[in-house]
Amino acid sequence: MRLNAQDDLVMAHHFFKVGEPRSQGRAMVLCLAQQLAEKLPGFASLLASVAKEHGDGSGLSTLLDVFEKFLLEPLNQLQEERSRPGSSLPKTHVLLLLDALDEADDSGRGWEPITLLVANE
Repeated sequence: MRLNAQDDLVMAHHFFKVGEPRSQGRAMVLCLAQQLAEKLPGFASLLASVAKEHGDGSGLSTLLDVFEKFLLEPLNQLQEERSRPGSSLPKTHVLLLLDALDEADDSGRGWEPITLLVANE
């Protein structure tokens, strides 16, 4: 990815750790969403709406549902808002860093559901 001088880069990261709650896919999505809410202009208000409707996402049935509601849909909405004429939102690139993916375990199914999610989205 090549950035222009006027572009911003926002990075969020998640480190999986076997045997801990952060090894779960849902924890990964919520961790990344929280960091983006703190760093990415406009994302916090979109995430607040999602959290109001879905809480912590535990009522959503799949990891894909959690990913779409807490990350993909708000990021797409932000992109639409940013591309509107007169928008004050800065052009921003988002980098998501996942480390220790081999230690991921989504609900006892190992790392495969998380890698499939990352590969497809």
